[in-house]
Amino acid sequence: MAITFFGPYWPEVPYEAFKRACQARGKNSPLHGHWAVFDHLGKYRFSKNKPKDRLPICDRAIREDNSRPIEWLGMLTKLRRSGQWVKDHREEWPYQVPQTRLDFACLTARAERYAKDEGVPFDSACPEWMRQGLQQLVGALNSPDVRLFGGKDWRRRL
Repeated sequence: MAITFFGPYWPEVPYEAFKRACQARGKNSPLHGHWAVFDHLGKYRFSKNKPKDRLPICDRAIREDNSRPIEWLGMLTKLRRSGQWVKDHREEWPYQVPQTRLDFACLTARAERYAKDEGVPFDSACPEWMRQGLQQLVGALNSPDVRLFGGKDWRRRL
């Protein structure tokens, strides 16, 4: 599931177009020097023909070498911390910050596209009762009274 499913509406572009745009920035790109890793992982993460029978890396060696259990951060925690870092370091992040909003129509449109990409009927992946619940949840979270993330207009704070 893509990060965009949860509300930050980053533009979606093919991997090769993204790579070309980043490489055009040279050393000013936040990914400069990391393309060998992205190219290796790209076939697992960015391709519609990604292998479904294996993952690109295994953390077994890391776990065996560590005396304490490793607790990997969840996707939403990583997203929130990354966003907070950008907010706290605007002078070090010269890139446009995407608009963040919680919008039912955008969420369902992307979910329909993801279902289609995976060859799953949308009504099976997200039946009507689930869409109604999501619409109510989005409406409730967008209410000014909720003060999500501590502010009256939480969208400005993200």
